[in-house]
Amino acid sequence: MPNPNPKIPPLAVRLEALGVEPLGPEEVSASLRFRTHVAVYELVRHLTPKERGDALTIGLRALGLLREEAKDEEAQAGE
Repeated sequence: MPNPNPKIPPLAVRLEALGVEPLGPEEVSASLRFRTHVAVYELVRHLTPKERGDALTIGLRALGLLREEAKDEEAQAGE
């Protein structure tokens, strides 16, 4: 008979076992749908989630769509 109260390892242990890095403060993991060229999709799908986020942040900054406050929060998180 299975144990009705199994001991669940801490989140950090479970994430490490999966080879996943825990989210940092003010980070979110989400699924988004977007339309793009096949070549762009093929490049993006091979990036890690962190690299995808960095690429999106750089692109938004280059387009002038990223608020200054978001840049400041990101810089502080990296320190």
